[in-house]
Amino acid sequence: MPYIVAVQAFTDFPAESRSIRQALFGTEAVTFRYRPGEFEYLGTTTHRNGIFSSLGAQGQPIRTRLSAVAFYRHWSDGVENHRNELAIFHNPFAAQPLDPMIFEDMPQLLATFSEDHEQVTLGWTTKPPHWADRDT
Repeated sequence: MPYIVAVQAFTDFPAESRSIRQALFGTEAVTFRYRPGEFEYLGTTTHRNGIFSSLGAQGQPIRTRLSAVAFYRHWSDGVENHRNELAIFHNPFAAQPLDPMIFEDMPQLLATFSEDHEQVTLGWTTKPPHWADRDT
């Protein structure tokens, strides 16, 4: 049975996309090569230090029981406009993955692995709330 953690932050400064992704998937690192007089961009990677991506001593993911984290946010202008927003972040290494069809109308961040399982690409099922995705 999938295990989901739901988070609703009651704060004036709720978590934004960068904080959420770093906590779940790890911190981003940009690699450059320095040659006298120039920097050469080599690429961007993610350290394996997030809740989903952390590795054990044998190099295997260690939090495989966690299937997904759901972030909920309620927005209001204090008068008449209200908005309830939910975004679901799936754990690409879950032993019991959450079936995306359960929340099919909600934005969900899913992982696609390369054939050699060395690279993970993340993509949304539907347009996410602006606070959940840095690209929107």
